[in-house]
Amino acid sequence: MVPLQRKNNTPNYPISEALFALILVILILPILFAIAVSIKMVDPGPIFSISNTKGQKGQAIRVYRFSLPKNRNISDFLTETRLVSLPQLFN
Repeated sequence: MVPLQRKNNTPNYPISEALFALILVILILPILFAIAVSIKMVDPGPIFSISNTKGQKGQAIRVYRFSLPKNRNISDFLTETRLVSLPQLFN
């Protein structure tokens, strides 16, 4: 059997990348939800913080992160495990 290929003999990587991204998002959603609920339980403020920065070609992009709650235990855990930056996967 010949693998699926485009007319110019290049493999269909965009399909496999999109499928991998979809599976990754499905696996990460429960973790994102649990973090969001824990932040909202201890802090009435927003769940996400948004900052603007410049991208690789100088274009402005938004960077999404979880807001750090005032509860020291949760904010330390999110910072040490770097889960605070998990929403950046959607950038």
